[in-house]
Amino acid sequence: MAPCELMSALDLLRQSRQKLISRTTGQTADLFSNLFLFEKNEVGLKLSFEKEKTKFINSHFPTSEGSVGLLLDSSLYAIAIKKLIFSLCEENSSKHEFSAPTAFYRDLNLTKIASLELLINIENKASANLSQLKYIMVKDDRIFAREIEKLLITSKGD
Repeated sequence: MAPCELMSALDLLRQSRQKLISRTTGQTADLFSNLFLFEKNEVGLKLSFEKEKTKFINSHFPTSEGSVGLLLDSSLYAIAIKKLIFSLCEENSSKHEFSAPTAFYRDLNLTKIASLELLINIENKASANLSQLKYIMVKDDRIFAREIEKLLITSKGD
């Protein structure tokens, strides 16, 4: 890898870290809203964390073509990305070796982000449906109690 390629790779890695820090310190709504939305929902919270890890990994792939796009073909950059992915995976293992190009990882992460967003939306709907169901149960219980009271009053009056 030529010195200018190394500098480009290091610069892209630095920019990705800066985006993560900026999202965190700036309390970005899409990052922090799920922390509160799913504070009592472990599945939703895990999905949110997984989505954020995947976004962070995906931010390391250059989006423009040209000299930055050449980084995807760089073996040093590919090794750095693989190590990043392995270090962020729960099943951390140094025994895995992949020969697929880094463009594959970029596409895989985009698909993973879309899937995680879909799962988070499903979890949101499930939480909303649960709230609606709880409301209906409380309402029905109260209506039933009122009807029982009416029957008791009318039976005492007879």
